[in-house]
Amino acid sequence: MSNSDKEDKKAAIQLWTTVSTQLITATLAMMAVEGAFVTFFFDKRQPTTIFTVFSVLTLVWFILSIGFAVKGIGDLAQSGYGGEWKNELAVPKFKLQTYLCFLGLLFFFASLFFSGPAKEGESEKLVAQLHQQIETLRQEETSNKQALEKLRQDYQGLQERVQKQIDQLKTPPAQRRLDSK
Repeated sequence: MSNSDKEDKKAAIQLWTTVSTQLITATLAMMAVEGAFVTFFFDKRQPTTIFTVFSVLTLVWFILSIGFAVKGIGDLAQSGYGGEWKNELAVPKFKLQTYLCFLGLLFFFASLFFSGPAKEGESEKLVAQLHQQIETLRQEETSNKQALEKLRQDYQGLQERVQKQIDQLKTPPAQRRLDSK
C-alpha cells in the first residue's frame, strides 16, 4: 500500500470519526432536550403510559447509539495504533450508531403525541371551587328568599286574624250576636 493510499485511508477514517463524534454531540443534546420535555410533561401534563415507555426507549436508543460510536472509534484507534487503519470493523458500528440515533429521534417525536392532557393548576382548582361556592350560595339565597316570603305571608295572615280577633273583642256582645246571624 502506497503512502498516499495510507494517507487517504487515514483521512477517510478521520472523517468517519469526526462525523461520529458530531453525532454523539447531537445525541447528547437530544438527551438534554428529552430530559427537559419529560420534566415539563410530568410537571404540567398527565402523561400516558405510552409516553413513559417511548421516553425510556428514546433514552435507550440514544445511549446505545453513543455506545456503538465509542466502540467504533475504539476499533479505529486500535487499528491505527498498529498503523493499518482498518475501517471494516468500525464502519458497521457507525452505521448502527446512525440508525439508533434516528430511531431515538423517531421515538422522541412519537412520544410527544402521547403526552396526555394538561394538569389542572392550583389557580384553576381554586377558581373551580369558588364557582362551586358561589353556585351554592345562590341556591341558598333563592331558598332563603322563598322562606322569607312564606314567613311574610304567614305573618300578614296572622296579623289579619289577630286584628279580626281584636275587632271582635271591641264590639259589644249584642252587636256580635247580630253580626254572627
